[in-house]
Amino acid sequence: MIRAGSDEGVSVPLIARPDAATEQALRSNLPQRIRFRLARPRASWTHLGLWLAVAGVGAAAVLSTTGMSVAAPILIGSLGMGAGWAVTSLIVGVTLRRPIDRVATSMETLAARDVLALVDEFANLADGEPPGQIEVHARAVAVPADPSARRLAEALNTTIARLQGGVHQFHAASQESCRRLFYVGPDDYLLGCGCAEAMGSLLPNGGPVLLMTPRFRHSGVELRRRGFENTLRERFPAIHVAGAVESRFDRARTSRLVVSFIQTHPQLAGIYCTEAMGVVGCIDALKALNRTGRVVVICHDAVDGTMAAVRAGIIAATITQDPFGQGHDVAVHLFNAVACGWRPSETRLISTAETVTRDNYREHWQPDLGMAGSAAAAEHRPRPLGVASRHVRIAVLGVHDTPFWEPVRSGVIAAGRELSRCNASVDWLVPESDDEFDVGVRGPAIDALCAEGYDAIATPLYDLALVPYLNGAVDRGLVVATFNSEASSLQGLVATLSKERRALEIATGDLQLAVRRDPLTGAYNRRVMDADLEEAQVSVATSGRPATVVMLDIDHFKAYNDVYGHTAGDQVLRLVAGRIQRDIRPMDRLYRYGGEEFLVLLSETGLGEAETVARRVALGISNMGLVHKRNIPWGVITVSAGVAAYASERPSTADCVAAADSALYRSKASGRNTVATSHQESKTELLEPKGPVGR
Repeated sequence: MIRAGSDEGVSVPLIARPDAATEQALRSNLPQRIRFRLARPRASWTHLGLWLAVAGVGAAAVLSTTGMSVAAPILIGSLGMGAGWAVTSLIVGVTLRRPIDRVATSMETLAARDVLALVDEFANLADGEPPGQIEVHARAVAVPADPSARRLAEALNTTIARLQGGVHQFHAASQESCRRLFYVGPDDYLLGCGCAEAMGSLLPNGGPVLLMTPRFRHSGVELRRRGFENTLRERFPAIHVAGAVESRFDRARTSRLVVSFIQTHPQLAGIYCTEAMGVVGCIDALKALNRTGRVVVICHDAVDGTMAAVRAGIIAATITQDPFGQGHDVAVHLFNAVACGWRPSETRLISTAETVTRDNYREHWQPDLGMAGSAAAAEHRPRPLGVASRHVRIAVLGVHDTPFWEPVRSGVIAAGRELSRCNASVDWLVPESDDEFDVGVRGPAIDALCAEGYDAIATPLYDLALVPYLNGAVDRGLVVATFNSEASSLQGLVATLSKERRALEIATGDLQLAVRRDPLTGAYNRRVMDADLEEAQVSVATSGRPATVVMLDIDHFKAYNDVYGHTAGDQVLRLVAGRIQRDIRPMDRLYRYGGEEFLVLLSETGLGEAETVARRVALGISNMGLVHKRNIPWGVITVSAGVAAYASERPSTADCVAAADSALYRSKASGRNTVATSHQESKTELLEPKGPVGR
């Protein structure tokens, strides 16, 4: 879904490529409707012109019959009306019709060219084809003085700006993924969701809200906007976004836009500012209109300007994102990665977000002291894992000097002091002329840092056009991290999802094994055994194919644990289970029956063949030579076994297992290290073991 920006915040779903009829309607029918509406005033003036022509003909007729005295007033009136019509037509053309014609032309381009191009690229993407480049050909129009035309022009300009921002995001999404090692900072989408939750709790009756963002193309704040709007739509449908404007980090511009918006939307209930700078201009506007306290304001970051307004009750809530930690943690993590080979278990290290209100602001901020970091946050800060064998140089690239970035810089400086004792240095750098994250400035700055011999670089990633520079740094051997904000490309998202899917598959497989397997020996557990034995019973009853059960018990295992300890006993259980598994077929199943007892299910195997398998297994275990001095006379680990087959008529799992258990009892009673069957007692002296191999 792509946002088609309008004053009402309408969303247009783009699902598939339109058919021929729909495309024809978009390319021709809509412009015809526009032209039809514009033709109406022209028709009215044409009618007036015809009327004046009739009046002129009438005046000429009177003149020819009655003389000049009667015809003169009529002729003069007709000429006056004609001149008035001409002047009026000229004024209307300049003030109304021509601006509307420009709006119509731009709308035709938008509907018949730009939107269809975007639809085509989404269809290509859905078909698995690489996306192409899209250019928005519709251009913003000058805002006319006429109120009706002005509203139409403003709506069109907003739509074009939103579409340009959407195209920019589409291009960014199709770029290569960033190969940075990790990201430290907030989840911008979730921050927007949190602000929507705060807005929803404060506006139980709903109402229109204004969304203020620095730039529609700013990836991080756009994610906040999407989280905010999606949460409102899903959880608070009574609240709707009435409009969105760009502050462009300009306080005066922001104030002017907010005043204009409130004048056209007097029922405005709330304002959401996606960053801290814009909220100051909003406050100026609310004070100028005497609307403070009557419009709910939600914003981000606990800086002096926002916190003063929180204390005064002008801002209802602001969401913090641990700026000090972002600066400190990214530097320490980079050092650990370079000097100690550390790698994160998760590549996105999300900072804690807190909702700050008038009631709890003292927990997060103090006058003249700024952000008050909690003791819990300090305890969880990363620490250096060692001392570098050589000097490590780390560069952290900040952004222009604003109140938000002051605690980020303080965090970097604090990390630098800490790492100076570990043979490392950390530099806080802001590229010159990079006031609004100019990739043309920041990209070459990253190249220069690579050439200067830095080992690691950290930077915010607001624009995916910076990704090739970061990947180039990785190719040159630097460790790269991002912080504060990170735009995500479609390829990067797909790669991340694929990686997480593989991890989920592995975890799911491990979980399935944990549910089905004995954790100590790896043999199947009793739950699986019960199900398999019932299935074997049904198979014997329906197909007539034989199945047998072998029960095995380690001889004098309790005495082994008493002498050698339970740790050694656990190792024996693992080794015995592994030996049994090697001596049976892949189609056969080994289960841990309980304690030192195992059960083997032999499919399509008769009693005689099963006895042979049991003898082979028992002999293999004794020949492992695992010392067991209390197992006299052999002196090694041995097993006793009992074998039973499912009855060919009316087979029963309970009867078969009971028969095998009875045979096992006879085997132990006859001296152990033997194999007995359910139909006969047989005692076989196993081959002399190869000798003990140690504990």
